[in-house]
Amino acid sequence: MVIDPKKELTSRAGELLRTRVVRCLEPTELCKKNSIRAHSIQNKRILSQMVSRGHVVMIKLSPDLSQSRAVIDYKYVGRNMATTFTGLCSKHDNSIFRAIDRTEVDFTNQEHLFLLCYRAVLREFHATLRAGLLNQGLYSEKVELGLTRGDIPTNDGLLATWFVSNSYEFYLYKRLFDELLLSRMFDQVQHRLIVLKNVEPTIAVSSVVGYSSAAINKEDNERIILNVFPEGRDMCILFSCHSKDASYVDFHISDILTSEGDLQKYRISKYVLACCENLVIHPTYFEKWPDEKKDIVKWFYAKTITQDLDDYENELLYLF
Repeated sequence: MVIDPKKELTSRAGELLRTRVVRCLEPTELCKKNSIRAHSIQNKRILSQMVSRGHVVMIKLSPDLSQSRAVIDYKYVGRNMATTFTGLCSKHDNSIFRAIDRTEVDFTNQEHLFLLCYRAVLREFHATLRAGLLNQGLYSEKVELGLTRGDIPTNDGLLATWFVSNSYEFYLYKRLFDELLLSRMFDQVQHRLIVLKNVEPTIAVSSVVGYSSAAINKEDNERIILNVFPEGRDMCILFSCHSKDASYVDFHISDILTSEGDLQKYRISKYVLACCENLVIHPTYFEKWPDEKKDIVKWFYAKTITQDLDDYENELLYLF
């Protein structure tokens, strides 16, 4: 039987997509237990306010293997699956985040704020690690099927290398936070908190945003951690960073920090859509959007993956 290499690659890629990272990523790197599926956005207190009919809405990027491309669309995701990742075993998931999982977040407590950041960092490292494994595996399959060469530099090989390098670079960033957790030096993470008063729960976010250079060393791992979540009758917007990155962060979000009212909400909305992949939308709020708004938000979200649209303005991007 003659095998069609492209069809065979599609089949093998489907198998690769089911690959899961099961190692516990706790800070000492000594745990041998398998990880569990845990929420990156807190389930009982935050997602419970974002759910309707047992689901939330997320903007999902899904591979279309038959066309070798990615498709972006809105998806209703069950609460038990939304924002989950396999990054920690049950023991470490419970012990590390007990302080913020069992009580409301105390914004004067440096440990509480740090743990919000650490959960986002773990989730992002898990995502980069899985992307590296998937793309390296896909490249190996292409070489085996004769669809690309493995003995000279090719675009396929360079892309796979980039994903692996990106994962390693983020690992170095994660280690900064591992060390702070183990030494309990929570004050080495700085925070900029914005509280939107009397705002209905519309979105929730737990993401790490990076603009670092291609070089792989700790000094280039400048990133912003963003958490957006409802707290009582308010919406909390928490920008955080390692202390070494504070001036860099303030520069990148200065327009948000210095604005007020609807303009500030609009700028936060644009920032979230342009920079944050781990985003939950309340279904009741989403279903009130006209089709034009749904199209514009999805278009902007997709375009900003590869393009800078800072100068693009459209009031339909508003998320509050």
